Amino acid sequence: MERYIAVAVKRAECTKLDKKERELFGTVSLSRTLALTFAFTGGLFAVLFTAAAFIALCAATAVIDGIGGVPNMILQMPWWLIFVMSFVLFGGAMTVITAKAKTK
Repeated sequence: MERYIAVAVKRAECTKLDKKERELFGTVSLSRTLALTFAFTGGLFAVLFTAAAFIALCAATAVIDGIGGVPNMILQMPWWLIFVMSFVLFGGAMTVITAKAKTK
């Protein structure tokens, strides 16, 4: 029981665990965790960010050019690029942060 408490204290203080403590803690495979982190956080952020950008840009275009300019704006915006870049950048950042946290 004391070993579990010692491991929990080390994890809370973000100090490095040795191999026996990591085995005691029962960590999940790091590559699987990172892949799931990248896919989930990146995908969720990309969908929400693209939807928010769509709404904001439609509203801004409607105010500036009128409602008639909205369809043209929708056709000209690189929505796929917004989606992919937000997916890769945010998912990648969360993956790096998770990897650093898991190895401590």
